[in-house]
Amino acid sequence: MKYEDWKNKMLCLVCKQRENEITLQCGHMTCKQCIDESFNSRQRVCPFDGKKIGRNDIIKIYWNGVTAEDE
Repeated sequence: MKYEDWKNKMLCLVCKQRENEITLQCGHMTCKQCIDESFNSRQRVCPFDGKKIGRNDIIKIYWNGVTAEDE
C-alpha cells in the first residue's frame, strides 16, 4: 500500500481532518475531538453505526507507543 493511501485510511471519517486516535467498542475508529463533540452534544452514539456508547467503550490508540499529543 502506498503511503498516501495509508495516510488517507488513517484520517477520521467524521471530520476528515485529524488522524484516528480512538477505537470504539464496536470497532470503528475516529479522532478524539469528534467523540468529545458527540459526548458534549449528548448524542453518545458511534458516528458510523449509531450504537450507544459510554466512556468505557472508548479505547485509546497508541501508534508505536506514541500518542497524537506527543507528536
